[in-house]
Amino acid sequence: MSAPRAVESAIAAASQGRLAAVVLPSRAFAAGAAPLHAFCERGTTAGLVVVLIEDPGCEMTPAEIDSRYLARELFMPILEPASIEEALDTAREAPHLSESWGQPVMLRVGVRLLDTRSLVDTAPKKPAKKPKDGRAPPPAPLTGLGAYGGQAATDARVRRLDAVSAAMETLSLNRAVFTPTSDMLIVAVGAAYGPTRDALALIGMEETVQLVKLGTSYPLPRALLAAHMRKAKRCLVVEELEPYVETRLSEIANKEGIAIHVRGKVFIARGGELTPWEVADGLGRFAGLTPPVDEKRIETLDRVVAQALPPRAPFLPAAHAFRQAVEAAEAFAAASEGWELVIEAPPEWRAALGGAKALYLGDWGEGLGVGCAVARRSGRRVVVVTEGRGIVAGLSALREAQAESLPILTLVSPQGLSAAVERALPGAHHHVLNLRALAQALGLEASAIVEIGAAGPGELSSALSKAAKSGKGPVILAFDAIEAPGGEAP
Repeated sequence: MSAPRAVESAIAAASQGRLAAVVLPSRAFAAGAAPLHAFCERGTTAGLVVVLIEDPGCEMTPAEIDSRYLARELFMPILEPASIEEALDTAREAPHLSESWGQPVMLRVGVRLLDTRSLVDTAPKKPAKKPKDGRAPPPAPLTGLGAYGGQAATDARVRRLDAVSAAMETLSLNRAVFTPTSDMLIVAVGAAYGPTRDALALIGMEETVQLVKLGTSYPLPRALLAAHMRKAKRCLVVEELEPYVETRLSEIANKEGIAIHVRGKVFIARGGELTPWEVADGLGRFAGLTPPVDEKRIETLDRVVAQALPPRAPFLPAAHAFRQAVEAAEAFAAASEGWELVIEAPPEWRAALGGAKALYLGDWGEGLGVGCAVARRSGRRVVVVTEGRGIVAGLSALREAQAESLPILTLVSPQGLSAAVERALPGAHHHVLNLRALAQALGLEASAIVEIGAAGPGELSSALSKAAKSGKGPVILAFDAIEAPGGEAP
């Protein structure tokens, strides 16, 4: 289901007292954040976990998005495991932390972590033994929920987050790893911890710097970080994507009056997944050393990785019906005066179709809205290539086009969605869309729906030309993929 519907389902479960989790890729988090605003402000009595798959390096998405900024606006504590074992333990603990804190939490994992292989003991761990001295980490005090909005909700949320901040100081995700007497402090955040440990070993700095592993980027364990910053004169934050923790550490140093220079993205890459040798290079420049990294060994490792994990380049097969629809519409728009091409597709397909000569390449429903605006403002005619779910997402735009008689041609592909482009196989159909019922609901004429049937590029071009001559709008052209010999879709 869509991101908003998935989040709403999780909220419904948590509202009924059930533990709930929803898994979202980073690109869908913003779409699913709208239902979370009110729920995070009010709080929850049952655990709710948002598992967020971050994408440094754009393996799955056409752009890098750092979700921590939006999570902070939603007042969602962020848990960032550094290994598969830690991810498993955190996933088991996160719902109970959420329930005890009364606040939905984010479990933030990246593509690197998901692609890692390791032997993991999946047997549930026994409860930790009570210390002999009777002292145990203090549990987060329960705080009442707020109403939906108003000062009561704000006060209750502030109390909950204060309790969460105190609990972060004793959480196992945050800990000091190396504590030698040194004026250099390294703070490794989430998935960056592994490459940082390896980098320190590569350049022989394990015993010359303080190292703090940070697994909660919001709220930060302020007391833990401040205590180590007071022992150092300069601090390097190693984190993927944006300088989120780097900025927060500078704020802590300023408010606590700590004389320390906090650096991060001056030495560490701002985009892409971090590798041990990239971190080693940054550490060496931060410490004023030339890291003795074996370049030949790195090249050998790169070749081994390339063979084991071939690049996942965006790919949409030439015989895929959606690609054929795009190519037919592109040729039609180029040969016809006064026509513009707009394409709707998921991010993976947009990356694969980056060479298409389209005025706009957007997500489901966006293209119809942009096409209507172009037709309304410039008077130019627009052909939109989309799928059935694009039609559903763009119903409001279609209503506008129908009410204003805008010259819009919509070419609907029968292909289904796939999370990975390489698995976007032709013939993967989604639920059948009843276009006739849709036309009746929109008040469209019966002639506004043109069912082409099984069609290839030639038939699609002819149908577009014929529909363009009618002078009516909007017109929806639906087609099916041509079946190859043997009954299989091409």
